[in-house]
Amino acid sequence: MRTAGEDDEVFIERDSFITLTCKRGKLSSVESYRVLALFTKHYKKWYPSYDPQRFMWKKNSTNVRCLVRMMAKHGSSWKDVELETNGDFGSSCLFCVCTMNEILSVESKLVEDEVLF
Repeated sequence: MRTAGEDDEVFIERDSFITLTCKRGKLSSVESYRVLALFTKHYKKWYPSYDPQRFMWKKNSTNVRCLVRMMAKHGSSWKDVELETNGDFGSSCLFCVCTMNEILSVESKLVEDEVLF
C-alpha cells in the first residue's frame, strides 16, 4: 500500500487499484475501487484524459478526477460488485467520481488475470 506521504512517485492510471471512503447514511467504510477513466479540467470544463494517460498522485491536486468502480475480493482474485435491489451498497457507492484528495491509497495496477467479470 502506498500513501501520498512517501518519497517515491505514485502514479494513477486506468485499472489502478485504489481505496476510498464509502459513505452509506451515517456509516462509512474503506472500500476498494478500480479506476475506469481519468478526467482533466480545461477552460472550466471536465474532459476525458487521453494524453497523458497517467498522473502522479498528489493529495492536493484538484485538476484531475477519477471515475471508479467498487471491487470485492473473491479468493485470490477481484470481482466487480454488482448493483442489487436492497443490497449493501447503492449506485452512488458502486460507481463514483472522486478527486485526488479523496483517494486514501494507491495499491497497484490490476492485471486481467486478477479480475473476474
